[in-house]
Amino acid sequence: MLALNFGSLAQALVASAPIDLLFSKVLAGASCQQIMNNGIRCEYKVGQKLKFSIKDAGGSDQVIAFEHSDWEDDLYAVMYFGCIVVVPGDASKEKYDGGGIYIAPKNGLAFRTLNECQSANK
Repeated sequence: MLALNFGSLAQALVASAPIDLLFSKVLAGASCQQIMNNGIRCEYKVGQKLKFSIKDAGGSDQVIAFEHSDWEDDLYAVMYFGCIVVVPGDASKEKYDGGGIYIAPKNGLAFRTLNECQSANK
């Protein structure tokens, strides 16, 4: 019985590892700075080619620019229910079940769930 429980725990840890790796990649690729008269600008360079930015994060009117996002690359990003979502593309070596990493345009922060992102966007 103990081996069975440990086996289930090990499977859960392995299953969550790729999403944690993706979360780490998004955090490592994020850079936010205050811009004179334009609020906060957050830039994201994640994986091999994914690049996007949020202008006026924390302000009243965010502008999102996708400089490069292609589903055939290792990672790409889309807008989904008010959040930017970073997901593995066709060229990704990491395969997992799950949605991706969610970024709230309102503050530029990354979250593991859509609900957390949407709450931060209010």
